[in-house]
Amino acid sequence: MKKYILIFIAIFALTVQSCEKEFDPGGTVVEKLAGDWYCEFQYEDGGEWHNLLALYGYDYFLMTSYNTAANNNEMFIDDAENLWPFKGKVICDVNSLTFNTNGKQVENLYDETIPFEIKNGKVLQGGAHSVGGHVTDSIYMEAEFADDPGTIYRIVGHRRTGFTEDEDFNLW
Repeated sequence: MKKYILIFIAIFALTVQSCEKEFDPGGTVVEKLAGDWYCEFQYEDGGEWHNLLALYGYDYFLMTSYNTAANNNEMFIDDAENLWPFKGKVICDVNSLTFNTNGKQVENLYDETIPFEIKNGKVLQGGAHSVGGHVTDSIYMEAEFADDPGTIYRIVGHRRTGFTEDEDFNLW
């Protein structure tokens, strides 16, 4: 009988001990730059910038930035085929929260005939307010697409918060 009690105690102790261990999955190299973003797609007309989406009755389009499988200083910029469509890798400086394509066009993973270039990409922590008034991060970048050479578009927006009141607008 003592043998069975000792086995039960040993199994119980191992079970309790295994439950006490917590696993910290950590983060990714570009986690401060990664997220879902509600963005305007701006064009310049006569020295003024306008939201192109507003011409069609929309406020924002949803764009995502996320790490690559290599988990290094690269990340994907991805509009999930919501707008242009475009998806490609940018080079990041996580310390300064900046990103770009190093002065060259990169492969567009949604349409290989339309490579694109990203310049002056930056995330500003706490630099925006959501539609519902919550402080959140802002994102800014300039984009040029091979099928519209010479035209620079500004993509500006704020990080998605997940609050219901922050999603009350017309999404492209």
